[in-house]
Amino acid sequence: MKRLILIAAFAAALPMAAHAADDVYPSLDAIPAAMIETLLQPDQFEQKYVATMAGVLRANARETGALTLADIEAAEARQKRELSRSRLRDAMAYDQNFDLKVTEDEIRTSFNDRRARRGDDTPAAERKKMLEQQVAGILARYDTDKDGVITSREAGTPPENDERWSYRRSGNSRDLLALDPDKDGTLTAAEMEGLARKAFRTVDKNRDGTISREETQGLAKVIRVNRLKSSGCALPAAGPQEKVMMIYTAGGGAWSDIALGGEARETNAVTLDIGTGAEPLYLVVASQKPVIWRVTGDTARISRMVLAGPVSAQQMELDPDGGRVILSPSKGKEVLAGVTGLPTEKVLFLKGDNHQNCLPIGLQMHFGSGQVRHVSSIEGEESSLKMLLGRDADQQYAGYNPVKLAVGSDKISALPPAANTAPAPEGFDPEVWKQALVLQPGGVAFSKGESIVTEARPQVYKILPGWAGLAQMVKQGMLRAEKMAPPATRIIVTDGMSMMVVRNSGGGAVVKNSDARIIVTDDWEFRILKDADAFPVGLEGAFSTQFVLPKGIKLPDMKRRGASCIRLEEGAEAPKNTPLCN
Repeated sequence: MKRLILIAAFAAALPMAAHAADDVYPSLDAIPAAMIETLLQPDQFEQKYVATMAGVLRANARETGALTLADIEAAEARQKRELSRSRLRDAMAYDQNFDLKVTEDEIRTSFNDRRARRGDDTPAAERKKMLEQQVAGILARYDTDKDGVITSREAGTPPENDERWSYRRSGNSRDLLALDPDKDGTLTAAEMEGLARKAFRTVDKNRDGTISREETQGLAKVIRVNRLKSSGCALPAAGPQEKVMMIYTAGGGAWSDIALGGEARETNAVTLDIGTGAEPLYLVVASQKPVIWRVTGDTARISRMVLAGPVSAQQMELDPDGGRVILSPSKGKEVLAGVTGLPTEKVLFLKGDNHQNCLPIGLQMHFGSGQVRHVSSIEGEESSLKMLLGRDADQQYAGYNPVKLAVGSDKISALPPAANTAPAPEGFDPEVWKQALVLQPGGVAFSKGESIVTEARPQVYKILPGWAGLAQMVKQGMLRAEKMAPPATRIIVTDGMSMMVVRNSGGGAVVKNSDARIIVTDDWEFRILKDADAFPVGLEGAFSTQFVLPKGIKLPDMKRRGASCIRLEEGAEAPKNTPLCN
């Protein structure tokens, strides 16, 4: 009883709310972003939420309990000093002669010493390449004047775009201060309590002091919108006459001979054939893989084209001691997509802060209905596009790996790929090329000197992705293609527009109760004839294969070959990170 009386007395002693009990926000999306996510915590009740927000205020206003701009600036200064000390410590670890300067040779010596201590059997050429990448990564991070020497001042001065500094500075302190009701530059505990009660009662429709699951139904959507807005994702508004056309794909039905994001990633190509018409088209395209979109037809109709897709990040890996994280020289934050056939001023790349993909892709294949649908439409969620643009797309297409799409005013449709019986280009083995076209009907989209609008640095593949690359290596005498004995087959399931490939080593039934067409082809393995520095990317999943490694042949690290595996002959030595065939 005494405990209950004490609790009641404590509650009565709390400052009165700054807002009346019936004071609520006009809608859920009017609740400030800095306050809304805490409302979704399980078993949330009013006093718990008010106490939580009071704790947030105290954490940001350590001195007086009331938040001011001086508190925020002092906290940010402390955080920046901590980051400076961390950067200085990490950079000077490479300083061999303790002169508080780090040269390229000192970085090389540091990495070589660490490798010597732990032992390293990596081939010399690959080890040298890795070393130069590591040196370039360290210099890119710390050597701000690009003179090849890192000084203590450079190391201890975090640039404004340093992600660790940007992340710490982007906390909600400034967002909280912006809520100051009387705009006197100070957010007090009483003001925070009033704001918290107002936010809570906006959600607590039945005023029972708790938030039920039903009452939180609309909060998730509001939080998604807030996150998109705060992430840096933004789209220019569509004009009243513009038709918004949205395209989602996993990749494309052709391999590109140009790599976006480096040769370690597979880049595809899709042709967009724009039909004639009067209405201007606002085209938004998004893909899971890097894709080069080849725009043809009535391209003058496109008023703007927005490209979304995988976003590159600076490659982060542990240094040889496994203690610190180092960054590669990649610039980072590039949308790995490109377009041909349009001028640069019509192209916009959509990405958010911290490498966020603003239009996440989720696809499901439904062969029985002949449809591929974007997952968000299946789940009934409001699309990210509508949240960013304020309106739905007029037309939408979702598919796995289309070769060519016809974009008209009233419909976006995949054109069935024609039977590609063209002879193998020069430099490709005819038999393996024929199999490559079965798996990827668009074959290879050769750039032929076309201008590509892209943020990423385009590179010409030395070895093309997928089975096109295998056809190259066979022609070069690096590999020998050998058909595998039955029942090993490769099964292609298609509805004429999209395609799914299944490897079947057991000969059993793979697809049942489907309206799709089923194509059964031979499966292959590839005997390695010579030492190789690289293998094609994109040999993953159903596009995987297996290699036969004889004794005496040396291979690179195979860690990027997905589900492809190696069968070792007697005496053969497997390279590192190599999946072996069962």
